[in-house]
Amino acid sequence: MPRSPDILRSSIQGLLNAREPRVKSLVVTVFGDAIVPYGATIWMGSLIRLLAPFGVTPRAVRTAVQRLSQEGWFCRRSQGRRTEYSLAEPARRNFVEADRRIYALAPPDWDGHWCLVILGTGSISQQERDSARRALGWHGFGELGPSVLLHPSPDREAVDHTLLELGLDGRAIVLDATSGQVEATASAKPLRGLVASAWKLDRLATAYRAYVRDFAPLEARLDADPAGPPELCFALRILAIHEYRRLLLRDPELPGELLPEGWAGNEARALCARLYGHAFAPSIEYLLATARASGEPLPPVDPAFDWRFGGLVGARLRKAG
Repeated sequence: MPRSPDILRSSIQGLLNAREPRVKSLVVTVFGDAIVPYGATIWMGSLIRLLAPFGVTPRAVRTAVQRLSQEGWFCRRSQGRRTEYSLAEPARRNFVEADRRIYALAPPDWDGHWCLVILGTGSISQQERDSARRALGWHGFGELGPSVLLHPSPDREAVDHTLLELGLDGRAIVLDATSGQVEATASAKPLRGLVASAWKLDRLATAYRAYVRDFAPLEARLDADPAGPPELCFALRILAIHEYRRLLLRDPELPGELLPEGWAGNEARALCARLYGHAFAPSIEYLLATARASGEPLPPVDPAFDWRFGGLVGARLRKAG
């Protein structure tokens, strides 16, 4: 009869085969999830070892990091034959905002207010309008029309920064609006109709259901063998966050009052948090041991790391200690 680690290894490999994560994207996940809390800097040798459980070759890691550096994600520093990579400042801002979304236990509360961005003024070209729609879409904005975007609970600082970077500050019109008292009653039905027209949630719901279908069996494996091998727990932690991150960053994170009944994203979020909690302590063992084995130990973890998934990470660390 196969041992539990063999079953877990086979399950993770099956997910890797089925989903085939891109190396560049996987590097970003490993960096954001595992390296940023330890100062956001790592030597190439350690990064190569951390990607090994995913079947990624050293050459593929180097190529991915080189391309990400050219795209402005990383800064590099050489010391002899070794090279160290750290997050560039614009990338660091993106990671901070992404972390807030990825590791939250629930979307932010809503007070009934909306943010509208109007791009229809004559001073804004079609090319600028298209760039703004893409950038604000990344922040979860839906489209009422080609020139009118809206969101119920955006990060206003991030919105203002985006418009500034695009050179649209002072030209795009940003308005605050309200839909009045928000209650989970029939009064919310017209707003759900607005959501259906401004955001296309069907594909996202299907993807969330696929996430639950594929990852729920891994939770059962960990329940059967809570002390999974550190290497496999690290691979599971990263893979669960990687696939969830890809979905969440497409998710506008609308308030529950506006979402369809039985929204699949809620189940996916809860499953990801549980998997992360199961795998976290052994995965840290693997992360730190890998860095020590390569002669490139990581600095102390940032205490702010504890907040992930509502303090679940800190609780697991204290229990493990």
